[in-house]
Amino acid sequence: MSKSSRISLYSSDNLEEKGCFLEALDAKFQVQSPNVFEWHAPSFALAGQTTSANDVADLGQKIADMVSLQASDAATHTAGVATNVASISAEVVQRTADVASLSSTIGSETAARSGADTTLQANIDAEQTARVAADAVVQAAVDAEAAARATAVSTEETARVTADAGIQAQIDALGVIDASTLASINAMLAAYQAADSTIQGLITALDTRVTAAEAIIATLTA
Repeated sequence: MSKSSRISLYSSDNLEEKGCFLEALDAKFQVQSPNVFEWHAPSFALAGQTTSANDVADLGQKIADMVSLQASDAATHTAGVATNVASISAEVVQRTADVASLSSTIGSETAARSGADTTLQANIDAEQTARVAADAVVQAAVDAEAAARATAVSTEETARVTADAGIQAQIDALGVIDASTLASINAMLAAYQAADSTIQGLITALDTRVTAAEAIIATLTA
């Protein structure tokens, strides 16, 4: 069931020279229609505001202008977005190229540093091996010389002890007690001791020469 009403009002009806005057008595005035709502009027005056420029002389044209302005704004916005997208894409491409270039440079530098480190380590290892071998040679020479000197000293000491024992045996066998004979024997002992001192001096000089030789060998193998 439906119901419709039609009210035709004219200025002659003395409605304050308005063809239709509707006044809401509560807080809201609502017009609702389930179908197309048509309002035929040459203009729309927005009462309650004092700026006449806000009045709508042609609602259809106003809506058309707003739609056109919205379309223009949308086109401008779309063009701006497209420009920004293009700029971002170009920036991404440039950044990607820069990153690839930087990664390549870092890779080359890493490879170069790794190669240089390997070469340096090989040189250090070779030098260490050479130094160890040279030190072993020097140490062997020093040990051999020390052993030779120790043997020579021991041999000399044994010879001196044997000679002293022989002399003492001869003195004991002679049984000498007079002063002149003792003086002669003391003179012989002094001469023998002097000879021992000379021999000891020669041994000391030989040790000095060995030490000098070791220093020269260390300098040559350094």
